Amino acid sequence: MANEEFKRFIKKFGQLKVFTEDQVSRIMAKNKDNIEDANVDQMYEDGENVGGASLGEYTLFTKIQKRKKGQKTDHITLRDTGAFHKSIKLKANSKLRYDLIATDLKKEKLEKRFGKLTGLNEENLNRLRNILIRELKTSIDQFLKA
Repeated sequence: MANEEFKRFIKKFGQLKVFTEDQVSRIMAKNKDNIEDANVDQMYEDGENVGGASLGEYTLFTKIQKRKKGQKTDHITLRDTGAFHKSIKLKANSKLRYDLIATDLKKEKLEKRFGKLTGLNEENLNRLRNILIRELKTSIDQFLKA
C-alpha cells in the first residue's frame, strides 16, 4: 500500500509544473482587475510612476481647469478624460509572463515626459507576490494530497 501511495505521489509531483503554471494563470486572471487598478492608482492616488518618482505638480492654470471639472489637483494624476487609465490592461504573454500595457496613443508621449507608467511599483509587486504565494501554496498542498 505504501508503495502505491509513493508511486501516486511521484506521478503527481511530475505533474506539478503544468499544474503550477495553470494555477498562476488562474490566479492572475482572477486578480486582473485589481492588478490593473493598482497600476492606475499609482498614478492617480499617489502621483507616481512605476519607479516611485513623482509625476509632479500641476501649473496654476491647470489646477483651475481641473477644479472646474471636479478633478484632483494636489498632484499630476495623468487623468483628464480617463482614456489613458482605461487603456491599461494586463496582458498574458504566456502562463508565467505578464505585462501591464496601455493601448492609448498618448502612452509614448507620456512616458517620455514622466518615465515608465505601466507596471507595478515595489509595494504593489510585493502585494501580488504575497497573493500568488498564498494561493499557490494552498493549491499545491491540495493537489499533492488529492
